[in-house]
Amino acid sequence: MNTNTFTDEQIDDSIRSLLDNRTELARTAARSFRDLEVAREAFEQAQRDYSEAFNAAVKGGWKTTELTTQLGLTKPDNKPRRRRASKKDTQPQQQPES
Repeated sequence: MNTNTFTDEQIDDSIRSLLDNRTELARTAARSFRDLEVAREAFEQAQRDYSEAFNAAVKGGWKTTELTTQLGLTKPDNKPRRRRASKKDTQPQQQPES
């Protein structure tokens, strides 16, 4: 009969390895989420900037059809709502020591 006997140290090492992998996966997901939020805000700012520039061109004498048909621009949508930054902290919370 073949029985595998593991020392406490081997068991601890295996557990740490599994937890390290899971921790790194969660960190990567949190970083990607943060990057997505930054990109989303930059995109929304670019939309606001484009809307202002387009409207300034119309106020400056350009017809909307000239801008859209002849120049190939698209009419900007309504200004997107400004998103509030998430209040949730992406940093892991430390557990109080007991």
